[in-house]
Amino acid sequence: MNDFKLDNHKKSIGFKAPEGYFATLEERVLQQLPVQELKTIPLYRKKPVWFGVAASFALLFGGGLYFSNYAGQAAQPTSGEIESYLVYNTNVTAYDLGQQLTETDLKELSGNLKISDESIENYLLDDDTTEY
Repeated sequence: MNDFKLDNHKKSIGFKAPEGYFATLEERVLQQLPVQELKTIPLYRKKPVWFGVAASFALLFGGGLYFSNYAGQAAQPTSGEIESYLVYNTNVTAYDLGQQLTETDLKELSGNLKISDESIENYLLDDDTTEY
């Protein structure tokens, strides 16, 4: 079998670009394009543009005022709503409630509570979970 070496056998592709063809190609293409002048439209004559800018500024400014006034004010539940929540949600334990109270809350509660010794004794006698 004959050894075939690619370097020794060069074939021409049959096509050849003329000298300097690609150097002047861009200039020739640009010369063939039609020249069009661009219209410039000044923004000061466009009233809807300025109305849109003013409307968006008013929305941003008004929204900022609205949210700055009402962002920190959450509706506080009434004592009746809290009581009904605790009655219907039996999975809330005394420990869970104690975790949510702060020192000031505990001081207010201790000052407001007026429990007699007799009511404490009745509670302890009636409560089944208390050990003797």
